[in-house]
Amino acid sequence: MSWKTNKYIRIHGFEAIKSRIFITGRISSNTNFSLVSSGVNYNISGDAIPLGDNITDFLLDNNIRILLNGVELDKSIDIIYVDTNTFKLNYGVDKDDIILIYG
Repeated sequence: MSWKTNKYIRIHGFEAIKSRIFITGRISSNTNFSLVSSGVNYNISGDAIPLGDNITDFLLDNNIRILLNGVELDKSIDIIYVDTNTFKLNYGVDKDDIILIYG
């Protein structure tokens, strides 16, 4: 189920959007999302900002925020840090969902 059908909130006060990930087909949870290049069922545009050198840096950097369809995701629950350019979601996403990376 898509988050956009569950709730929508507006987030204010972020830095600029650095990356946009456009979902072009169903993607199951725990699938890698690269900030460097597009993948199966998603296209990325924008800058590949580093997520941090390790999970601790990622969790503590309040400037890096990831939103799914306008809802900010909790970096300690909703997102799995893989490496400086890659993350996973604990959710499946559907066609036309959008992931925004602020930094």
